[in-house]
Amino acid sequence: MTRIALVLIAALAALPAAQAADGDPPEARELLADMVAAYQQHSFSGRFLYMCAGQVSTLALERSVIDGQVYERVSRLQGPVREVIRNNGQTVSVHPDDSSTVLSSSDELAPFRFKGRDDIPEQYSAQLAGPGRVAGRAAWRLLIEPRDSHRYGYRLWLDQQSHLLLKSEVLNGRNAALERVEFLSLKLDPGLERADFALPEDAGSAWSEETGDGATGPEIQPGWLPEGFAMATRDDHRIRGRTGVLHSVTYSDGLATFTLFVEPASSAKPDGNLRRKGPTVVLARPIRQARQGFVITLVGEVPPDTARRVLRDVTLEASGD
Repeated sequence: MTRIALVLIAALAALPAAQAADGDPPEARELLADMVAAYQQHSFSGRFLYMCAGQVSTLALERSVIDGQVYERVSRLQGPVREVIRNNGQTVSVHPDDSSTVLSSSDELAPFRFKGRDDIPEQYSAQLAGPGRVAGRAAWRLLIEPRDSHRYGYRLWLDQQSHLLLKSEVLNGRNAALERVEFLSLKLDPGLERADFALPEDAGSAWSEETGDGATGPEIQPGWLPEGFAMATRDDHRIRGRTGVLHSVTYSDGLATFTLFVEPASSAKPDGNLRRKGPTVVLARPIRQARQGFVITLVGEVPPDTARRVLRDVTLEASGD
């Protein structure tokens, strides 16, 4: 190592840590509300790392708000090409073989679901942990701690200029990171146009909100939900090559989210084992309604014991009951 390099390293090490902007530091819950508003208002692009279960992926994100409509593209930058594109209310997954799948219009890439300061769930405490730095940008560090064992905690780094989320970690009860997303670069107002989010001409229809035949299925009735969780979206899909209609209901407390899926038992055979990758769990069980067999599956970012209790107490009712 050259003497010049050593001098530069010593000089950088001697620099003070990132300082807060002039004036009093912001209040944590206000920052969280600003973060959600920033994600809905700003157009930006960047590259980020996704780290989970010992695996690291590099991805690119482009997002633009054009005439009030949201356009997004997330692309994996190594290995087989994979993309998710959101174009004016329609979300499409593009697979390595160039085939594509139309997802639900409710599928959005927003990090959290609360809309403002008053919607931030009471089941979490939020505190400002001081200034930081991510992707070469000054950031505010926030610690979000759950008040019960039914949800995970979070560490967040928010851009001081735009209040966009630059880095996030999902924490278990020992404050160990189960999942990490971290921007390596961020460009505000990159000048993206609708053409940058063009959907494949042959966008597949393996999933479709409109079943086309008026098909109805059983209503999902959770017997127990952790306090603060409420229904966020409901969808019906017909899946190519599968029997019947897949019904789904998504529940959220504003930060954590899980979805319950129900489909005819002939389409799936659960083994009863809980599968887990980072904070995401998958658990299924058989269930009967009106002498018909179904399989109900929970997928989401909640602790395993929470998933088991929710799924255990789910019942089904005939539509219209």
